[in-house]
Amino acid sequence: MKKNKYLLLLFLLPIIMGAKKVSNEEIIGALFMEAFVSIHMSLFVLLPLSKIICPPTISSKKVFWILFAIRIIVLLTCDFMGFTAIAMIDFFGVFIGAFIFIPLLSLIAKPIRKFIMKNNKMEKQLNMFCKKCGNKLNGTETNCSVCGTKSHLIS
Repeated sequence: MKKNKYLLLLFLLPIIMGAKKVSNEEIIGALFMEAFVSIHMSLFVLLPLSKIICPPTISSKKVFWILFAIRIIVLLTCDFMGFTAIAMIDFFGVFIGAFIFIPLLSLIAKPIRKFIMKNNKMEKQLNMFCKKCGNKLNGTETNCSVCGTKSHLIS
């Protein structure tokens, strides 16, 4: 029953918001254009973007699907509100995203990612433990101060 209420709200949203009158042909044309552009936007913009901005603790697939869902919701909302020109903006967004935004973002993200990886390695070196007795060692020790074993370190 709740799905029916939300579906009804989706169709009544343009009336509630006072959207301008748009012909069905314009909406259908915009939907077909957005469906075609969605393939290219997904492959050339959203997928690389999700891999660039994804933190190491979250799967990039999850970030991709979140970005994809947000994009679809914005496009459908604009279409049903009477702003079908969003399809052309989305079309040009593929080119701007693929040829300008993604390359610049990857250039910016590369040094940041190297810095994070370097700090993670340093942190692992500072938190070393003896494999035999489990004693915590600092990064400079190679022999355990408790049991005296050498090279039995795990991180």
